[in-house]
Amino acid sequence: MNSIVTQENVSKWITTFDGLSQKLRAISPSDYFGINKNINVFLRAFSLVLSFIFGVGLMIFGFMVIAEAMIFLKAKKKPWAVVIPFYNFYVMFDIATGKGFLGIIYPLFAYSTMFLPVFELICDFDMNLLKIFMSCVSLILFVFMKFKLAKKFNKGIMFGFGLLLLPIIFYPILGFGKSEYKSENEINKIEDKKDLV
Repeated sequence: MNSIVTQENVSKWITTFDGLSQKLRAISPSDYFGINKNINVFLRAFSLVLSFIFGVGLMIFGFMVIAEAMIFLKAKKKPWAVVIPFYNFYVMFDIATGKGFLGIIYPLFAYSTMFLPVFELICDFDMNLLKIFMSCVSLILFVFMKFKLAKKFNKGIMFGFGLLLLPIIFYPILGFGKSEYKSENEINKIEDKKDLV
């Protein structure tokens, strides 16, 4: 029976590793850092790109917060409510639908679907139907709010689609534009006048 681990094979391995270690010791430190120079350039470029993306995202977020605050001001609501989590949903649904409690239901349904897998593990119960139901309810409420918000600013259905699909463009139009907020009573009066004519 031939064994791989023989004295002859071990001495060959030691000679090979000794030769490799001598070659590694022969590399000067400047060459060693030269090898890593490409990696450093890549990491710097990658961090610059990430910083740029993060900065642009932060500017867009700040711009959207200011636009939403202007919408709150036009609706005679406190603009600081934009930065309060969950309360901002309450105020936005109150502005759009006149029913602020929908602004409490929406985030509860939308964000609780993220935690349902944890409950599935704890309870050992399949909650797929509940996930689908909660996702559908939150989506319906979200779409309903966008179209009602467009109507409150005397805009049409297409503007509602714009608020839904391109909020980065249409929220600033509402916030910084000339459109005025109308309460439900004012909208009903305008519609009654149109019916009479």
